[in-house]
Amino acid sequence: MVKKAILSTLLAREDNMAKAMETAALEQSAELDMPQVSLDSIEFPSVVFRIDHIYRSHSAIVNELLSSPVVYRSILALAGNDVIPLGVDILYKSSYDASAVPWHQGSIHNGSVPCFAMSV
Repeated sequence: MVKKAILSTLLAREDNMAKAMETAALEQSAELDMPQVSLDSIEFPSVVFRIDHIYRSHSAIVNELLSSPVVYRSILALAGNDVIPLGVDILYKSSYDASAVPWHQGSIHNGSVPCFAMSV
């Protein structure tokens, strides 16, 4: 539903950004100012499973996605009018044979304080 509601050109630019960041992370170039990258080096070849804090390096395109009408309305419906995006990460999900993934924890939290994290 959302995929059809967001401009295909914006989705293509987001996809290209994610692929470029993944390629750069795999190359592990010391010359790049990369956000925090998490690699699964148990797999061969290594795969990127997460790039954190992309807002620091790609704020314009992130703002464009977050402010697109369907995404913005969804965020407001889930979190209310005073929501502030504190972190913007890319999670790379590999294809699996299973038809459904019943549960997923995208971040680590020790439970010592209340925490509400939402992925959009």
